[in-house]
Amino acid sequence: MTHFRLLILLASLLIASSAFAQNDTIVGKHVTDCVPAKVALLHDYMSSMADKSKTPDSRKYYREKALELFVMQGEPYETEGMRHPGVKIVTVSTQPKKRTMRLVKDYFKMLEHLRYPQINIQTIDIIELSDLKKIDNNIYVCTAYLATRFMGYHDGMPAYSDVTNRHLQIYISAEEEIDGHEFTVLFGDMTGTEAVSTL
Repeated sequence: MTHFRLLILLASLLIASSAFAQNDTIVGKHVTDCVPAKVALLHDYMSSMADKSKTPDSRKYYREKALELFVMQGEPYETEGMRHPGVKIVTVSTQPKKRTMRLVKDYFKMLEHLRYPQINIQTIDIIELSDLKKIDNNIYVCTAYLATRFMGYHDGMPAYSDVTNRHLQIYISAEEEIDGHEFTVLFGDMTGTEAVSTL
């Protein structure tokens, strides 16, 4: 009888393990499918909020839309028992070479006051997505490794250009619904690791 119960327990564990693995695969596929478009949208919003040809209200609109892509819209949040003052971004500049850390909401306000009348930020490549890590019930985190190009313009001509390698934290909430899964994908900290001037 004990042997029979043990077999049932082992079978239940195997089924549960298989279900978890299948769920991880579904989440991983969704992340792979949606992250490139979501990162491109973020860069479009960043370029628009810094465009001095747009009205102040329009630029504020794009800043607010960009913040909606981040955990708690960039405000303080908690993960794995740790309290964070807000989503952070670490930038790497080439002139001069230095690293600067700001809250993402402060960085976006800074973008609106750059000396360039117009900027363009583009994703060159999403180099890699790390494996998913489950940090809570139906909550996952992974890291995107990407390369981005930043260009600043004066009188319509490029005045500055660099390519920066970044790490971007990505949080995924996966809820099972009657008709499938519902996903929420939000960005966390963004860290620049290396910037190379291209102009």
